[in-house]
Amino acid sequence: TYDGRPHSVSGRVNGVQGLEVTVWYLDKSNANARPTKDAPTNAGTYSVWAEFDGSANNNYNTAKSVERTFVINKATVSVTVEKDQFIFDGNAKQIVYSVANKDILSEQGVYVAVRYFYGANDSQIVYDPEYPDAANSGEAPYEVGSYVYEITLVGGKEGNYVVKRTTGVGLTGTLIIGQSSVTGGSINKITVTPKSEGTPTIIPVDTELTYVHYASLEEAEKSAGATNIWKAMSEGNVLSADESLIFLTKLAVINNGVESNAFSGPVTVKLQLPAGIAGSNVKLARVNSSGEIIGYVNCTFEGDSVVFETQDLGYYAFVKEAILNKTVIYILLGVLGFLLAAGVMVISLKKAAQYRNMKAIVDAKTDIDR
Repeated sequence: TYDGRPHSVSGRVNGVQGLEVTVWYLDKSNANARPTKDAPTNAGTYSVWAEFDGSANNNYNTAKSVERTFVINKATVSVTVEKDQFIFDGNAKQIVYSVANKDILSEQGVYVAVRYFYGANDSQIVYDPEYPDAANSGEAPYEVGSYVYEITLVGGKEGNYVVKRTTGVGLTGTLIIGQSSVTGGSINKITVTPKSEGTPTIIPVDTELTYVHYASLEEAEKSAGATNIWKAMSEGNVLSADESLIFLTKLAVINNGVESNAFSGPVTVKLQLPAGIAGSNVKLARVNSSGEIIGYVNCTFEGDSVVFETQDLGYYAFVKEAILNKTVIYILLGVLGFLLAAGVMVISLKKAAQYRNMKAIVDAKTDIDR
């Protein structure tokens, strides 16, 4: 394993005493590398072999050993992400992390850096403040939204290390900057009211209630989770032909930097939406991370706000149904009803005429009999 020191291999000549062999190394990862007698230091895969130069002694022939593979494994850098969810306050937000054995890494000239992605082709890298080139750091996000981040290494010798997160999976995550905070009530554009019946809802004073809106795939691309949901619902078979996804929002409750999966009890949520979302043909659906609909939520629209009862946090999708199709159906049903009513009336008129004819015949016969 890489430790900053050379790692050598020894060799000997069998059956001969006092004669030395030369050990050669070749870096297999470098196409331009040449064999060298110097023991390798950097992590990688090397070919190694021993040679005996018989020309130095006329009693022996030159000999070469079979090549072997020699591996120096990468050292592990353990990074713990302590916080990646914040409340918007107009200032740039960076994930809070710690690095194990940071002093040893610094001695090797290796530093942790975090790259923040603002879109598919737009990213900024922010260096550790102790990194010599830290003055050239990019900008960390500051606007409300979700941003994919990637933990990486810089310094020139980062190829000798592999980063391992002690929390989470992989080297990427999502930085969330929420709209605002709430202390057991309402603030800004979101209101949460605990319901009196059932299990009481606990909203601690230091709880941060946030939401993030996505009005298009381009906006959803700021978050890997939102991107997957938007594509699944708009391009897959989740919705019917006359339905379309028009808006996606994520509700999150953060307590001491930890995101909760749900409210502790049922609540009534009132969330202000951008203009044009509310409508009689718009449904609210609770969706999972795969974009599948868990269930539809009963909701009402009050102006540009949506009101609904829930205990679940996470993603909510606003699904719009095509009004034209329903209108056509209503018209057809109306025409069908009219035709049925007209048919009944025609039959009634025919029966009435038949009755009058029969009555006239009976009256005439009665007069004859008299």
